[in-house]
Parts: sequence; C-alpha cells; structure tokens
Amino acid sequence: MILVSDGRQSKDPGYYPLATAIKPLQAQRVKVLAVGFGDNVNTRDLKVITGSSDRILSEQEIGNIDRLQRELVSKACIV
Repeated sequence: MILVSDGRQSKDPGYYPLATAIKPLQAQRVKVLAVGFGDNVNTRDLKVITGSSDRILSEQEIGNIDRLQRELVSKACIV
C-alpha cells in the first residue's frame, strides 16, 4: 500500500491512535510505503504506519515529483 500524506494525523472526534489504526493492516502483513509532502512532515507518525524509516519518502517541493516517482517505484518493487 502507498500512503500519500502530509505526515500528520487528524485528531477529529472519534479518531484512533495510529498504533491502533494500523493493527488490521499489520495483522494481514500489508507492507506500507509512505510519501510525506510538505515542510512539516511528521516522520515519527509515518514510521508508526510503515514500521520502518526505510519505507518513508519525503518531499517538500512538488517540482521534484519525477525524482520521487523513480524512488517510489524502486522501493515499491522490493517491498
């Protein structure tokens, strides 16, 4: 699974903590890659989701999307 996010969990009423929300995917051994966009990506939260900082890509500028796409394809093929 590929998650594209600003790296920050919304804390709206009824939200689940990340460690709880990710359990069903972990139980099914779903591998998650996270792409964080923006200046203030919370890599700690993304690591909770992915299970590894090696599965997190981060980019501040949309102009670098080509490089990010190549990196994502490379990582997705080995997960």
